[in-house]
Amino acid sequence: MAEKKDIKNAKKIDDNDLNKVSGGAFWTKYSNDEYEEAGVTLVFPTPLVIWGYKFRGMEINEKQADAIVKFYKENGRQPENITEVYRLYRDEIDSL
Repeated sequence: MAEKKDIKNAKKIDDNDLNKVSGGAFWTKYSNDEYEEAGVTLVFPTPLVIWGYKFRGMEINEKQADAIVKFYKENGRQPENITEVYRLYRDEIDSL
């Protein structure tokens, strides 16, 4: 009976969860690789938390970093600057 429950729960794990276990901080929305592909530099990433983010040499917060990854995934390219990301995702970046 316990085996069926374990298999059932294993099917609920999605790729995002696996990325976090295999290469991302536990509390972040995206894996370390996803941030880096989008052009976000991670400052002292650890398995539990990332201490900071940078984009094109400028310090940014986690919401901005997440918006940059979203931009990258939706547009297939890194944004030219943070202003380009703000135009599309201002509500998400400014939300609490």
